[in-house]
Amino acid sequence: MITNNFGVNNFNQNYNNSLNFKSDKAVYVCSRLASGYRKNFKHPTIRNFIESNMAKAINYARQIVKKGDFPYWNHSTWPNFVDDTNPKQRNIAIKGCLDLVSRCEALVYFGKPIGGMKQEIDKAKNIGMVVMSSKEYFKMKPRNFDKLVEDSPHYKKLRDALT
Repeated sequence: MITNNFGVNNFNQNYNNSLNFKSDKAVYVCSRLASGYRKNFKHPTIRNFIESNMAKAINYARQIVKKGDFPYWNHSTWPNFVDDTNPKQRNIAIKGCLDLVSRCEALVYFGKPIGGMKQEIDKAKNIGMVVMSSKEYFKMKPRNFDKLVEDSPHYKKLRDALT
């Protein structure tokens, strides 16, 4: 179980007064958690690697908030009670991640897609969701991103389900 809060209190202090949701789309943060682990000096254990990637995901979420959208990510949930090195538990976590993907309006991936990231991206594409790299996302103006998302088949299904 991983218990580090990675500066969540810092996040609240620094961002509560600066939130300006220009676009306000639900964006799934797709980034690595345990896939691609190789023992090295920087990450002597998989736990170090996962904690490092959890911290990165929180930073990515902060960037999305600054841009004006709502980030959703699983890096702060699943590692607290699922052992990613256990294939059975990892499959349960991936199912949960894929479910959250389908509840969001767009998916933004950070870094080269590997492991579970590929499954999340495939799921998003299969349901007609907007999928883009972080570079594409951060270059796009909020109103253009809104239009792209709102024209997607997945967004229309979500909107229809709520009406």
